[in-house]
Amino acid sequence: DSFGKLGGTPYYQKALNLINLAQTGGGKGWRPVDGLRNRYWLNENLLSNSFKELRTFIYDYHLNGLDKLQENTNSGTKSILSSLSGLKNFDKQKLGSIFPSVYFAAKADEITSVLSLADPQDKIKAYNLLVEIDVANTGKYDDLKKR
Repeated sequence: DSFGKLGGTPYYQKALNLINLAQTGGGKGWRPVDGLRNRYWLNENLLSNSFKELRTFIYDYHLNGLDKLQENTNSGTKSILSSLSGLKNFDKQKLGSIFPSVYFAAKADEITSVLSLADPQDKIKAYNLLVEIDVANTGKYDDLKKR
């Protein structure tokens, strides 16, 4: 998804085929009845229309944010902030699902580091958006208020 908007879909479809095959082996984590935080649900989230906003954010974050940082720090951080704003309307009930949890667990430090380059007003905006979108990593985002 970071190279093309929703570009990971064919790969997630292939993963779904593997998951379906693995379910016959009886191992844990391949079936929906094995809990809510497993391989099955991660892939289901990635293919669900409910998570298109988050997948689109991933693309925008990389292409319009990180790629622009090299040329113009201010433009890159503003693009990332704009992309985060698009997540504000993301269904709050979906935030506890495995895909957002895994994504932000992996990216919270990087997002904080990148946004620490923003001007002070944008850091506060970013902080306010991030703690609303990703409550679990609020402690990491607190650094945006300090820098």
